Amino acid sequence: MQAVQIIRGKSGAGVSSPSPVGGGREESGKNGVSSTGQPGCVGAQRSKMEDFLLDAFTKYCEDNGTEDLLLKYLKPFFKQYLRISDKLIYFLQPHDFILKGTTEVVDFERYLYRGGLFLILNQNLDLIQDNWKLVLNSLGRKPSYKERLTFSDVQKLAASLNQDTPQSTVADMLTLQGDKQYIDFFDFALILGRVGELNMKWD
Repeated sequence: MQAVQIIRGKSGAGVSSPSPVGGGREESGKNGVSSTGQPGCVGAQRSKMEDFLLDAFTKYCEDNGTEDLLLKYLKPFFKQYLRISDKLIYFLQPHDFILKGTTEVVDFERYLYRGGLFLILNQNLDLIQDNWKLVLNSLGRKPSYKERLTFSDVQKLAASLNQDTPQSTVADMLTLQGDKQYIDFFDFALILGRVGELNMKWD
């Protein structure tokens, strides 16, 4: 049976990646991430977040005397300059950031898009971990970010649905069809974003 595939957003740079904010930046008004609910709030939060990403990139280049960020340094960059948790960096795929026509340079537009994705998930990491633990506990599984859910696991989860597991989350897992044969911690985090469980707050 086919497993769950998370909806993949696309930016102008050709990024193919799931987003907890309902697609690319051109659809910022229709995202699944909660904010204050005031008009323009999400756009303002995005702008602040992109400023943070730009500042981090600029500082890295100044510190290292370079104009480019190479793929082999991407994970250390995310940890040191963006302060992303190791639990999320574990799922980072450097090839998703590659500049077209090169083999080792990070595309800046892809960096802004996917970097923003990781920042939002990082801000909501405690909530994501709590929900992931609830799901794994209900299946009698070890609460670890390295665990994976099969389609069979999701079916069992739906069958034993209780108040601790939001119906909308399970519905997303069951109805999104694709080639992927499992759901991991990162996929689950994106699902929570799609059903509006994550917040985007930037001070």
